[in-house]
Amino acid sequence: MVRSHVKEAWPEGLGDYEVPDVWRDRASGEVYSAESFVAHHRAEAVRLAIAWFGYGLIGCGLFTYGRRMRAQSPVAATFAKAAVVGVAVALFVYWLA
Repeated sequence: MVRSHVKEAWPEGLGDYEVPDVWRDRASGEVYSAESFVAHHRAEAVRLAIAWFGYGLIGCGLFTYGRRMRAQSPVAATFAKAAVVGVAVALFVYWLA
C-alpha cells in the first residue's frame, strides 16, 4: 500500500481502520488507484456488452434459420425481431455490469 487514509468504524465504534487509496503490486511494481479500478470496470462492462451482443447475433441467425426452415416467417422480419432482443439484452448487461 502506497497511500491510505483512516476511517472510524461507525456505528459500532469498533475502532479505526485504514482505507487504501493507492496500491502497489509487489510482484510487478505497478501502481493502482481507485480511478484505475473505475476505468477497468467501465472497460469490462463494454467488453461484456459486446460479447453478449455477438453471441446474440449468432443466436439471431440460428433462430432465423430455424424459423425459415419451418417456413413460419420471412427472414428479415424474424432477424430484426431477434436483433432487437439481442440489443436489449446487451444494453441490460452493460447497465448491470
